[in-house]
Amino acid sequence: MENIQDVRSLHRYLLLDPVLHDPLEASRRALQSMQKAMPPEVYLIDDPRVDRAPEARLRLYVVPEGSELDQQIERWMVSEKDRKSICGWLSTHYSLHMLGRHLQRMLIQPVPDGTRMLLRFFDPRVLHHLRQILSSEQLGCLLGPIKSWRYPDINGNWNRLTSSSLGLHQPGLTGEQWRSIERLSAINLCIQAWQHNVKGASLPDDASIKVDHLLEKAFHHDIKEQTEMVAFVLHGLATQPDFDDHPIMQKLLRKRRFEKTGYLALTDALGETDWQAIAGNRLQKDQIV
Repeated sequence: MENIQDVRSLHRYLLLDPVLHDPLEASRRALQSMQKAMPPEVYLIDDPRVDRAPEARLRLYVVPEGSELDQQIERWMVSEKDRKSICGWLSTHYSLHMLGRHLQRMLIQPVPDGTRMLLRFFDPRVLHHLRQILSSEQLGCLLGPIKSWRYPDINGNWNRLTSSSLGLHQPGLTGEQWRSIERLSAINLCIQAWQHNVKGASLPDDASIKVDHLLEKAFHHDIKEQTEMVAFVLHGLATQPDFDDHPIMQKLLRKRRFEKTGYLALTDALGETDWQAIAGNRLQKDQIV
């Protein structure tokens, strides 16, 4: 027997974060009016950590195809300023209220140590990283009733997450996954530096994973100062993922540890021949800083 949900039309929603910029410039009164409309036109998602004013809360908009709002959003998507607020297009059989409640429930996730933490999965940068580190089962639980989630990826292109199963539980993130999420601020900083160096070329889809691998190594070597940390990551991207295992780098890192010399001062003394040796045959000169 065909599932009755499969023959129902999908509803389209826009998830928008107005904290940095609100393209609608919606007032509290306007949002309250949209909430009270029949049927409701917007669902405001609370931040469990902070009591935000209604106009500063994450918003889930109903977007009928061809509506005035739909046309406005099309204009936002070609505006660099406006599109920064767009978390994604969501398609589901669920009503506005039911979808809003699901998103609200997913914000707070259990941690293996017994505590609970906020998961900013609605941020496209976080969502793109979650796509890389979560299993398909975990992603299914996170998406729940959402059949399709289109979001702007790290290259500014529209990417799509899909789910064919209705996950009814929390994703159950592991300790290792949480540690990777906690490094996202540093990951995003390094990705920005990488994008600057490649001058508009697209980064690989798994860029955040490549960067995170190198960040773990940087922290292992106690390289935590921001400029040095970014430089270490860019060196790894320009050479090879385990570049720090090369004898030249091992000697340099020992000198840094025992003589308390800065990482940048030591690597500045390396010549092209050194970097060629460290990289083998895959040196990318534009990445060396």
